[in-house]
Amino acid sequence: MRLIIPLIFGVFGALIGIAICKLFVRSWLAYPAAAIIGALSAFAGLIIRDAFDATLISSSPLLDSLFAALAMSLIVSVIANIVTTLITQKEKQ
Repeated sequence: MRLIIPLIFGVFGALIGIAICKLFVRSWLAYPAAAIIGALSAFAGLIIRDAFDATLISSSPLLDSLFAALAMSLIVSVIANIVTTLITQKEKQ
């Protein structure tokens, strides 16, 4: 269970990365790169939550870990897409 749950959270993070990439039409971030960014940021959310031993929304460690992974994946994916959109707009000018 200690290996399966983080991998499942990584898959959820990858799916969030792809979904956010689809929302940004003008972003030049490719889908595999968006999936990797989402998965790695989900793992980073798990690590940060464990490092601070934070109780985010409930007393359940599984629910808190899920929330931390999905929130970090969402935040980092949005930032990555915004940055790539800004970079490509500067290149066109």
